[in-house]
Amino acid sequence: MLPSEPMISVSQQKSFWSRTFVGLRYRNFRLVWLGSVTEHTGEFMEIAAILWLVNELTHSPLWLTVVGSSRFISMIFSPFTGNTRRYLPGCVPTVNSTFTPVQRHG
Repeated sequence: MLPSEPMISVSQQKSFWSRTFVGLRYRNFRLVWLGSVTEHTGEFMEIAAILWLVNELTHSPLWLTVVGSSRFISMIFSPFTGNTRRYLPGCVPTVNSTFTPVQRHG
């Protein structure tokens, strides 16, 4: 502590838990946070369902890896191609083109 900083007693310091969720006091932040949690939960369920379907159709760990990682290929390469749009439109053709061999194989 620098000499110019005032001394704060232990009773004046807020506890960790009182500072952790201070942002949830604001209504707009709560709405954004709940929307984000809902969206990510749905995205996780979608990924789990797609991978379950691929496993049921192929029983192949290789196809699980290909389909699972194809979702993120556009997120990895979009910055290098100058694509400033949301990642989802670039991801859908990748997933669809991955499913075509899976559907023919199964």
